[in-house]
Amino acid sequence: MMMSKCDHCQNRIIASPKVLTDGSRLCFKCFLRIPNSIIPFAKVNWNYHDYANWIEYEENHKNDASLFKSTFMYGDLSIDEEHMLYKVAGREVFPIRMISQYELFYKDVEIQNVMFKKKAFGRSFVIIDSLLPKCRFEVKLSDNASADVYMENGTYMHGYPAKVLHLKRILDTCFVKMEEERRAKEAEYRKKYQQKSQQKQEYNKKQERSQKKERPVNSTSDDVNKALNLFMLSSLDGIDEQKLRHIRNGLIKAFHSDNGELDSTQSQRINEAYEILKGALHA
Repeated sequence: MMMSKCDHCQNRIIASPKVLTDGSRLCFKCFLRIPNSIIPFAKVNWNYHDYANWIEYEENHKNDASLFKSTFMYGDLSIDEEHMLYKVAGREVFPIRMISQYELFYKDVEIQNVMFKKKAFGRSFVIIDSLLPKCRFEVKLSDNASADVYMENGTYMHGYPAKVLHLKRILDTCFVKMEEERRAKEAEYRKKYQQKSQQKQEYNKKQERSQKKERPVNSTSDDVNKALNLFMLSSLDGIDEQKLRHIRNGLIKAFHSDNGELDSTQSQRINEAYEILKGALHA
């Protein structure tokens, strides 16, 4: 007998493997982790990515079944509005927030006389498209659901059964709640993003202020021009710091008085001009 390994648990598969649509193989134990109610759909529609997504969700929401408290029940469908969960045929619990769309049906309707009043009777069910688990459920609600009948242009017409309409209100309310939660999360994310952006801007401004303080001289173009005139230069082209220092030392020597004393005011001007030009060289 040819042996193979399970693509999920990596154990050897002794019996016939369960093969998913992408060729992935599951052992019998791993395959049984797929909910019973969706095994027929999974067999012909799931790949390993779909399987892994469900297993991850199942492991992170092990308490859903114990949390589930039915607030509405109709046929094979039970809903827990508080925890946003639903159950099909009394089996597995699934998240309402993972429903991509649903459609209610009222089929095979017959109009009958009941206590001198026209009533409609028919089969009601709902089709649910779920993203997680990836599946399409057809859930029976009632085989004999009754609805009111009214006359329109000489023809008897009927609406939906009251309980079907109630189910629609519940699901729509859940979707509205989920949309509000989504918007609240987006608003919270935007707020955090704006706070981080503001903090980053403040940090950059602080860094810029710090760098300005560290600069020897915060000079303007006028200051540079005045310093160039004092150093008898037309521009800093071809001038490096060593050349600049040489000119400064020459100026200080030139402004010495005969007794060897240097005017402190003139010395300060020369040194300030030197710092301005040195800063301009490295700007």
